Amino acid sequence: MFPLYQSLKWIYQKFKVSAWLPFVALVSYTILGAFLFKFFEMENDQRNREGYRNRTSYAMNQVVERMLEVRCDDLTLRSADKAYQIKHAKDALLWFLDHLNLTEVLTERTDDTPWTWLGSMFYAGQLYTTIGYGYPITQTVAGRVTSIFYILFGIPIFLIILKDIGRLMSRGCRKLYKRLGDSQRKIAQSPSIKTVSQYFPNKANARRHAENAFPIPIALAMLFLWILFSAGLFCLWEREWGYLTSVYFFFVSISTVGLGDIVFLNPDMMIFNFLLILIGLALLSMCFNLIQVGGVLFKKNNSMLIFICSVFEYREIKFRKAFCNTIDQKNLENLFISIKRRSPYQFKRNQILT
Repeated sequence: MFPLYQSLKWIYQKFKVSAWLPFVALVSYTILGAFLFKFFEMENDQRNREGYRNRTSYAMNQVVERMLEVRCDDLTLRSADKAYQIKHAKDALLWFLDHLNLTEVLTERTDDTPWTWLGSMFYAGQLYTTIGYGYPITQTVAGRVTSIFYILFGIPIFLIILKDIGRLMSRGCRKLYKRLGDSQRKIAQSPSIKTVSQYFPNKANARRHAENAFPIPIALAMLFLWILFSAGLFCLWEREWGYLTSVYFFFVSISTVGLGDIVFLNPDMMIFNFLLILIGLALLSMCFNLIQVGGVLFKKNNSMLIFICSVFEYREIKFRKAFCNTIDQKNLENLFISIKRRSPYQFKRNQILT
């Protein structure tokens, strides 16, 4: 799968694919998967559910009949108020199933098929996001083989798109943060600092990039707030979920663990809920991208203290050379050689000395 990921990434970068095209490709891939899974699974699932529904009805009728036989041996009494007795016997049986939490199992197996267009798209999204709630499940050989190939191509495509979306979101946040910073603060730069910054281009660029970088704590706070907001919406649509259950489900989903202990019960809101999860995955990817960029900047700025010291040492030397004339050209050259050894960044010694 990794060579396939590299190949798709090379094609994506080689032909400079538009930012909207990957999104369109993902939606098209999801619709294609929904069509295939619906075609392979829907008819078979409906047939299985109808058979299970008939077996359940037959079993309940048999249990009710046997309960009546045990309860009363008098045929006249049994036939006199049979409808009333059947009703109470069924109520007792339903109470027994509900008390053992078996009602949900019966409802899940006898309800309408989940392999509608929305349900099939939900299943396709589980495959390429690697979440895998375990519902619905394929039962036909064709559906399982299709799932294998769908995963094989879907995961690399989704990873490329998710990484690109995270990079675009982090870039947009950095631009927005830079504009807000420029509008709120106007700091005039000293001419002497500007002069020295010309001789330290890498260091100056790194410092400006670090100042404009979007703060990682704010990005993490955005992700945390999105989790809380989405969990609140889940509570509105899934009546049986508590808020803590919704937070737990959303976090398990965006971490792509997908334990499957909790699944959506409202099929009408299934796709919209999944879109909330996809946005959460994009925010998580943005946070990873910012952390990665921050790590690179940290490596580039790990000698910032040396750079600052170099600036002040340079200004002090220029002052002494101009007014005190206590240092000669050779000593100035030796000083910058020592500074160069301490800092991993090169600067133009000849431009400084001239």
